[in-house]
Amino acid sequence: CLYGDGKVKISDFGLTRRGTIYQLHPETKSPIRWLAVETIRTMVCSQKT
Repeated sequence: CLYGDGKVKISDFGLTRRGTIYQLHPETKSPIRWLAVETIRTMVCSQKT
């Protein structure tokens, strides 16, 4: 559980990153079941996905 600025974020620390976007690497295992379709397609995670 991460918190600050009046917001609480629940996440897996293995996927927690700083910044607004994160580029996934095809050879790295990712939890496909929990990724947005556009994330799988572009291999880019953002705060909106």
